[in-house]
Amino acid sequence: MADPVSVAAIAKASQAALADSGAEVEAFTSQITGAPRKELGAWFSDHIRLRRMRSQLKILKKAQEYAEEAGFEPGVVNMNLLVPLLEAGSLEEDEGMADRWAALLANAAGRDAGVYEVPPSFPDVLRQLSPKEAALLDAVYEAAIQHPPEEWSHRGALAAAAQQFVDMNDEEFAVGKQNLIRLGLCRDPANGFEFTDQDFKYQIVDSHLICLTRYGAAFVRACRTPSPNSS
Repeated sequence: MADPVSVAAIAKASQAALADSGAEVEAFTSQITGAPRKELGAWFSDHIRLRRMRSQLKILKKAQEYAEEAGFEPGVVNMNLLVPLLEAGSLEEDEGMADRWAALLANAAGRDAGVYEVPPSFPDVLRQLSPKEAALLDAVYEAAIQHPPEEWSHRGALAAAAQQFVDMNDEEFAVGKQNLIRLGLCRDPANGFEFTDQDFKYQIVDSHLICLTRYGAAFVRACRTPSPNSS
């Protein structure tokens, strides 16, 4: 638990800073946080700082349970992975996404036990996914693993079926799909090549499919509860 004196000092300083920023800013802050104006200082010190700490402890507890269930002794997690993981994970409010953060930590702690490797880039990737985008990635993953990895570049999930499964509207789906591609988790499929001469070639793309990348597959596995038999 944080030092009560420090929390009180932060609350007082936050309230003073908000008052100095002007009534309009103070009112706007009250609206977006749902906290009364007179309690905004306490909101910043307690609701953010202590809530983040509670979220971190929740992730740690779940990760410990996942490691225990998988039957391995947790190892040391490198700081360049542990710190951003706990920092970003502490901001997560969705329960399903919080489970992914805990699984990511458990897998990172199980490196020496032979579970999935977790590179330092994964916390930043998870931080940039919405719950629906993560579910869309799961749908693409489940479709892809029905085939060998060398076929993933041209065999993927049907876009319409994945959209319906995740319950995204057209705008959400378009943005979500592009975000997965931007992060290197998915790609548009390459169905073949058309050669016009020796110097140029054109790639034929099927927009009705979403394909998984090997990076995306590794990411999905790292965000699922670990198993000592993972490979």
